[in-house]
Amino acid sequence: MNLRNVVAGIVANGIFFTGMGIGFAGDSQSPSYTLDQLIVTAQRYEKNVLDVPASTEVVTQEQLQNAETSNLEEALAAVTGVTVFSSSPGGNAINPASNSEIVMRGVSSGTLVLVNGVPLNLNNRYDLNDIPVSDVERVEIIKTAGSVLYGSEATGGIINIITKKERQNYIKTGYGNFGQQKQEISLQEGKLGFGYSYDKWGNVDRTSLYDGSKYNNTKGSEKNNFSTNYRFNDKLNLLYTHNESSSATQYRQFTATSDKALNDRKYETKKDYLQLQYSDDAVKGTAYYNAGQIDYTNYDVTKSTFAYNLEKNKTYGFDVQKTWMAGDGKILFGGSYQHEYYLPNDYASTLTDYDRNNYALYGQYEKPLDDKNTLIVGARETWTGNTTGGKNYDNLSGSGQFVHKLNDNERLYASVTQSFKMPTFKQIYARDDGKYEGNPNVKPETGMHYETGWKKNSGDHQWKAALFHYDIKDNITSRYDKTTSSYYYDNEDFKNTGVELSCAIADGKEWNYQYGVTYQNPLVKPYDTKNGTTASDEWLRKYGRLQLNGGVTYAKDKWRTSLTATYLAERYMLSSSSNTATKPYLVTDLSVNYKMDEKQELNLSINNLLDREDNLGHTGTYYYSTPINFLLSYKLSF
Repeated sequence: MNLRNVVAGIVANGIFFTGMGIGFAGDSQSPSYTLDQLIVTAQRYEKNVLDVPASTEVVTQEQLQNAETSNLEEALAAVTGVTVFSSSPGGNAINPASNSEIVMRGVSSGTLVLVNGVPLNLNNRYDLNDIPVSDVERVEIIKTAGSVLYGSEATGGIINIITKKERQNYIKTGYGNFGQQKQEISLQEGKLGFGYSYDKWGNVDRTSLYDGSKYNNTKGSEKNNFSTNYRFNDKLNLLYTHNESSSATQYRQFTATSDKALNDRKYETKKDYLQLQYSDDAVKGTAYYNAGQIDYTNYDVTKSTFAYNLEKNKTYGFDVQKTWMAGDGKILFGGSYQHEYYLPNDYASTLTDYDRNNYALYGQYEKPLDDKNTLIVGARETWTGNTTGGKNYDNLSGSGQFVHKLNDNERLYASVTQSFKMPTFKQIYARDDGKYEGNPNVKPETGMHYETGWKKNSGDHQWKAALFHYDIKDNITSRYDKTTSSYYYDNEDFKNTGVELSCAIADGKEWNYQYGVTYQNPLVKPYDTKNGTTASDEWLRKYGRLQLNGGVTYAKDKWRTSLTATYLAERYMLSSSSNTATKPYLVTDLSVNYKMDEKQELNLSINNLLDREDNLGHTGTYYYSTPINFLLSYKLSF
């Protein structure tokens, strides 16, 4: 009996027993959705989702538990309007230019990831695959430009990860095919919380294909994640996270007469995040320190030579804001400081590092015009100083938003927002090591974002609809140069117009549903600032035009089953030399959970349930979905 038949049998039995809800004693599992959700990210203070003038999603702790994904990257794959990309199993990267990315409404390099409101991005990297779901209380997603309140890199949208202030006490162990392992422990003692997780993958062949004859075999990966938090009181909390990951790949080429190895690559990262958070009714402040390093080794099999690169990044700073009432209006004002440090290669014989100070002042005024209409205006001034190399930037951006209350459960809104993104040090100064190089001519990007939408809570349904248009000038992207076999950073113009509709249904009993559809037209106009080539008049298609996503959860007695699917169609791959259509992809994941008693649970998670060999990439390289894979885990609470 082969693996596919075994898994199919397990799935069929899990769904059968779940659907029958046969006589097991015990409470029903938690529902997936709460319609009356609060969100803090969009306006920087707590507000009901219904009153936020932007497309928003809240992924709750219950939804994360239902999906039983191992990391946040996988958990966000089924969100309407969001596309997740990774180049190898488990979300690992195969080289410094292929890190995981979140694409919001076609914007590939404009997602700002926050942890409790603190920027996580280091040189435009955030590696959500390294963040275990067990650390997360909820995730707030804003699918429109957030630069006015949050600064650079929020051109496509914002993901704010809210971590748990208090943990559960449990241990968890899991094993699956392809050498998968997951070990996890979570502890809470008084005000101190602790978590550790270990994830492992074994060999997976043919994970990518380039140029019709070159491909990658993944030779295994490991991740270690340690986190701890101390809650001094209801207002002050300290969080520290350390994670390490490593992955190995072999780059090969096949012909009619041979199949030979070209390169052996090893990729290791280490990251540390430390933040001290203060929050009361009027004042919020955070001081933080983020550091990361990328150690990349490439062994050229054909030449028997090694190449080494050790990149180091560091940011530290603070953000403070205050809100107060002015009559019936609300005022928010804040400021932030961040110091950036970048060392392209610590192995180089001559070390060159870069520093930059980033400053910002921002404000927002929310004014009810009458019982039904509310106006929100905001502005942000950002500037840099003491920059190595003398490339300083400054930007003033504004926003205007309007909310109309149709009734207690229904809203219309409109939003006009400016965005900006300054080039990172890596995009300007990355050294040419045969893999990627900076471009001193790369320009900062600016954008205009327009959105109008409708939200309604109707009984057990939560409806959301939005019409949007993005127009971004000098969108920063990366390109592959065949002549040098390396990547370099450059600019392109980007525009996208689309419509989005989603619905979440919670019947308050056993069944919960969600579905969404996005239809858009993402287009880019490339040009070459590195070599001084002007833009053409041709707009090229990029990413997919039609996205469908959905999920269903059934929870009764001791059983809980969750099924999610994401379909992306009318897709186009854009590389430095071609713009071609490619097949749709369909990603399906299933989780079946059985609560043995109050302290013990079993879970079976199956990814790529239909065992499709889909191309998940958007460039000239095909990155294939991992064949059907499962993880069977046991959890003991105490």
